[in-house]
Amino acid sequence: MGAYVLGLTGPSGSGKTVVSALFARHGAYVIDCDLLARRAVEQPEVLRQLSNCFGEDIIFDGALNRKLLAKRAFCSRDNVNLLNKITHPVVLRLLEQDIKKANEQGFNLIVMDAPTLIESGADVLCDSYVAVVASKDLRRERLQKRDKLSEVDMQSRLKAGHENGFYTKNAQFVIRNNNEPDTLELAVTEILALIKAV
Repeated sequence: MGAYVLGLTGPSGSGKTVVSALFARHGAYVIDCDLLARRAVEQPEVLRQLSNCFGEDIIFDGALNRKLLAKRAFCSRDNVNLLNKITHPVVLRLLEQDIKKANEQGFNLIVMDAPTLIESGADVLCDSYVAVVASKDLRRERLQKRDKLSEVDMQSRLKAGHENGFYTKNAQFVIRNNNEPDTLELAVTEILALIKAV
């Protein structure tokens, strides 16, 4: 029998990375889907499709200008959907390879940190999933600190994403990440206990 696969999703700035790090400390194999997406956009076929859709100037000297792509891709929900349509099939292939590798290494728990877990259809690879959510003000503060976005880009990023309810609606577990480390640790421990009981 393979490892238990737990999806981890939520809106931008909710603190998924902090939560996935807690699972890793408890021995989980964590797959960072943002890193897989970075690998996906390095593939020539994906680069070609991205330049066709978002402008040839997003590629300079054969390399992707990620900032320019992000600016254009996150300016509307339609553009986000277009980006996802191009990258998701490749990310899913890479995900399946990573899950296979984790199983071969004998891990009992795989945590799939995937911002677009639901939209990409990657939730079908999971036994259950956790939604990590936070208030819009907190998310704005975290994004500002992490990505140094202008106010215009910040508004675009938040508008292009989904509200908390989109993530929590069908989630088996919900973590409210409101800058309380002890509460986060407790939530992760409780989820791990429930998974082990399955």
